[in-house]
Amino acid sequence: MKKEIKYDLATYRSLPYETRRAPREALDFVNVERGLTQIFADLGGLEVDREIFRHAIPQHQKDGYGVRLFRVAPGSETDVCKIELTVWGRSGNHDELRRNMSRMALRLPLNNELVQNDLVSPVIFSAIFLTEPISFSPRYENAQAQTEGVLLAEAWVLTLPESFLTS
Repeated sequence: MKKEIKYDLATYRSLPYETRRAPREALDFVNVERGLTQIFADLGGLEVDREIFRHAIPQHQKDGYGVRLFRVAPGSETDVCKIELTVWGRSGNHDELRRNMSRMALRLPLNNELVQNDLVSPVIFSAIFLTEPISFSPRYENAQAQTEGVLLAEAWVLTLPESFLTS
């Protein structure tokens, strides 16, 4: 069962701007990327660091998926940081790639997702949603046909101090 997360934005937004800005400035983007990799691994039924990777697919890996942050846009409010990301996949198995990418996309949007495990310190995504439909294209490498897929999404990272969160 999903853990319900609640937060008190009204009280938080009544604090001085400098106080509210500090948690966003301390945001660890490596941790955020790890958290997003875990979320998309769960959505696609994939294993982190074996089938889906943070940032890019390793060169020695023939097939796989990579989760990469490519634009960070602090919102007008200090409680959310907007991040644009891409999930890129390649595989010699066209059907499997389409199935996994579609599974990820069809399970979006997500709201109030807490990610925490041995590799990810707590990070809360207030929203994760697609910004474009998935695109697929053929590619040839060493005379072998492969399919590439790209999923573009946006994630809103909640940057409230823990004292404003309840579950």
